[in-house]
Amino acid sequence: MLDCLLTPLITPYNYHNRLELTSLKHLLEHLIRTKTKTVVLGTPLGEGALLTPYERKIIIDKTIDYSHDRVKVFVRVDMDYLTEDELEILETLAVDGYFLQYPLKLENELEKTVLDHHFSRLLTETDRTVIVDLRNKTNDKQKNKQDRNEPVTDDERFIHWIEKISQYKNIVGVICDDETTINQLTKMNQSFRIYFSDVNNAIKLLRAGAEGIYSGINHVYGETLHTLVQLAKKNQWQEAELLWDVYSEKFKLLSPEHPSHLKAILNYLGYRVGSVRLPLKKLSSKDQHQLIKTLCL
Repeated sequence: MLDCLLTPLITPYNYHNRLELTSLKHLLEHLIRTKTKTVVLGTPLGEGALLTPYERKIIIDKTIDYSHDRVKVFVRVDMDYLTEDELEILETLAVDGYFLQYPLKLENELEKTVLDHHFSRLLTETDRTVIVDLRNKTNDKQKNKQDRNEPVTDDERFIHWIEKISQYKNIVGVICDDETTINQLTKMNQSFRIYFSDVNNAIKLLRAGAEGIYSGINHVYGETLHTLVQLAKKNQWQEAELLWDVYSEKFKLLSPEHPSHLKAILNYLGYRVGSVRLPLKKLSSKDQHQLIKTLCL
């Protein structure tokens, strides 16, 4: 069973922009101390697209090795490019499960039908547990309804799709930032946890029924966000809102999807995670200094 924090793992580099495995070990120890029990590898935050296949395998193997079964390790799978050969390779890895990313843009109904079939087939063929990122699916749903000036809640096709995937027992978690969809999911007989990544709307999404947080901000404020979720779980909303008021402005300064901000903070805290690879841009010294000063670290 997953815990309340899912963390897309930062990829540490040395001064030569190569993998820094000692820093990876220290970073994992830090995340474990601050309540992360599940990490996701190969995400945009972890610069997954900028790693070679060999580097990706090293990161997976070392993360599993260093964690000593104290965290669950998931690897991101891009449904746009997954082939049968790649799935066979994934099945040989000792990861706990897959993080399935629904494509951002589909051109037509045929593409959507084919993808849903491919998606269902993958879920059927693997014995691994799966986390499904619904954020692109829900964003697409909202856009379509807004274009037609119809209420988002009337999208019966989307609800049917959610009901369909909820039948797969190996799905242990979904990521969703849409309040209406989270409400719908909580009313279904589903066995998976509901997570969100929009930390700036944490209270609203927790009240809607979300049970955990998927965010790179867990690298820095893991214990705080863990406490926030636990207060919500106990219906201690006054305490949760007071805690939120203390940290909300700090969360707004961080980019949970871009590694530059988080790497600057982690470097300042002594974890030596290095910079980012091109074409990503690192923060200037001035911006780093201002960020650290504002966060009062």
